[in-house]
Amino acid sequence: METSSARVRLHPQSVRLLRAGLLMVAVATTMPSAVLLLQHHPIAVDLEIPLRAAQRWLRGEPPYLASAFEVTGGPELPFLYPPVVLPILAPLVDLPRWLLSAAWLSICVGCALYALARFRVPAAWWPLFLLSPPFLEPLLGGNVQLVMLALFAWLFFRGGPGPAFSPLPRDPTATERPGWAIGLGASLIAAFKVSQAHAWGYLLIRRPRAALVGAGLLVAVAVATLPVTGIGLWLDWLGQLRRAADPAWLAGGISVGRYLPAVVALAVSLGSALALALVPRRRAGEWIGILTVLGAPSLHVFGVLPMLPAFLRVRRELALVAAAFVGTLTEPGLWLAVALVAVSYVGGTRWPHLLEAAEPGGGAARSPGGRPSGS
Repeated sequence: METSSARVRLHPQSVRLLRAGLLMVAVATTMPSAVLLLQHHPIAVDLEIPLRAAQRWLRGEPPYLASAFEVTGGPELPFLYPPVVLPILAPLVDLPRWLLSAAWLSICVGCALYALARFRVPAAWWPLFLLSPPFLEPLLGGNVQLVMLALFAWLFFRGGPGPAFSPLPRDPTATERPGWAIGLGASLIAAFKVSQAHAWGYLLIRRPRAALVGAGLLVAVAVATLPVTGIGLWLDWLGQLRRAADPAWLAGGISVGRYLPAVVALAVSLGSALALALVPRRRAGEWIGILTVLGAPSLHVFGVLPMLPAFLRVRRELALVAAAFVGTLTEPGLWLAVALVAVSYVGGTRWPHLLEAAEPGGGAARSPGGRPSGS
């Protein structure tokens, strides 16, 4: 006698039609947002912000301006990187902006494509991914999040043959790769954005020597620049981070503190860090990506990129619904997408059919439209 699960199983053709329909919905929500970003998002704005800070520093003016938190957009937004960045950028400030922008945006594009390839997204699907708000906004603005995504992909996933849309896990705690390189990669992610230090935290728990060596290399660079930056700039930077953590800052992204009491929001962030001790070595990248997003004190649309591996793991219908939510470029849409992917991936440990690899019919990875990859 047939089981109840077999009786409700959809015909493969019905699954393909359902996925094709959801794909069209995702495209329909994404394209208007892409047009809006292409028309209005300032080009290379996230490069211009630190360059202007470096110019102020060279003129003897404060690079960290408290008044910048009154700005809601554009190149006058606050400079939030540590002081070590200033002497690195100082030699570049007099170069033509178009040259710097072209070089930096090319690096961002390369990082995005590297990450997509590392996550085993077929090249034919790259344009659709790159036009989605989490990729397009940092591609236009030149946000360092794409460099961080490439480092994240290098740390936790490997290349080589395999099914499409199915990232191949790689354990950064294995000794096959040099500890200093792994530690430096994780430390760079944390240095770029302190709120996304989860990869380094995981390494500190599982391969502490590598994590500390990587952090030590960055500390050595900071110490080497200390004679030109001074201690005062580091204190100013800490004050800038404190101001940036204020949930009332309109340009600070979607802060958890807008929905929860400050104590609860802090507990969520700390809980995401403590949960790193429970992350399994197998597919650690997906878990760390989820914890990074959930633990972020504030969230921009490109901040969901660390969840892309989990997005690719959950059942395709759920992933396409999440893509449609993100494509709206709205605050509710972003959080709905984060919740859907996180709950589906975590729930997949108990109910495997929430994950794409466990779907009936052998679990072969499929394209977003439902056709097996390579067909």
